[in-house]
Amino acid sequence: MSYEYITKYDSPNYTEGRQGNKISEIVIHHWGIDGQSFNGVVNWLCRKNGNSSAHYVIEGGKVACLVDCADTAWHAGNFAHNLKSIGIECRPEMSAQDLETVCELVADLYEVYGVLPIVGHKDVSATSCPGRYYAKLSYIKKRAQEIMNGSKPSTPKPQPPKPSTGTKYKVDDTVNINGVYTSSSSTTKLKPAKTSGKITKIVAGAKNPYLLDNGNLGWVNDNCITGKKGTSTTKTLKVGMKAKPKKAVSYDGVKLASFLTTKYFKVIEIKGKRVVLGDGLNTAFNIDNLTY
Repeated sequence: MSYEYITKYDSPNYTEGRQGNKISEIVIHHWGIDGQSFNGVVNWLCRKNGNSSAHYVIEGGKVACLVDCADTAWHAGNFAHNLKSIGIECRPEMSAQDLETVCELVADLYEVYGVLPIVGHKDVSATSCPGRYYAKLSYIKKRAQEIMNGSKPSTPKPQPPKPSTGTKYKVDDTVNINGVYTSSSSTTKLKPAKTSGKITKIVAGAKNPYLLDNGNLGWVNDNCITGKKGTSTTKTLKVGMKAKPKKAVSYDGVKLASFLTTKYFKVIEIKGKRVVLGDGLNTAFNIDNLTY
């Protein structure tokens, strides 16, 4: 992955979960008129009380994740499609670097969700979106598969499962995790949609050898796994790690907004059981009230 992956933004404009739907397509959008800025579009889609969002915003070399793929972003103007799709907002000028970054992100998504169909916004709603990208949808799919296969434009051949030689865990183990990756080779650790999953595939020798829940959860390595589910594990919370409150109650017993229990914040101070979470929250919590 050669793009900068930005996770500091969280759009409030989404529906939690997928209402039982499986992710089955990618919808490509553009920002509309030329000349808009990346940060301006991100801020607009993250505005309070808005009616639109996207899972990702892209320009050449940069990808911002605004809504977790486990949740439903409001991007297609068609809620049935929102429930089953990943929405990607792309820089309308469509430079060569913009287009390649789109293909790189799609390749990473293919590693997790399989080779999904790619459609334009205009295929599901009455709009001219995604502009220049509409003529490139077939190219994006083809190029993404090339990237996924090491930039070789060959059709992947089915391979038998690889043995788990050199790995601590085995297929069908259910494990507790503290992070995931979008591919077996990715170096960007993301917060998981849930904190446990079943190992369904092992790629021995890969940076992230374990595929969880057939790709619905992502890829992990030994450092992501805190132990098998149902077993006792010990983990020390440290400054710089991410944590989220189990209950919306501060260290001093003050009730807080309930949405805080859905987000992870950076730990900036620890004194005994008193832990201060930053990232704009700057509030103390009891360590027993934190998930990390």
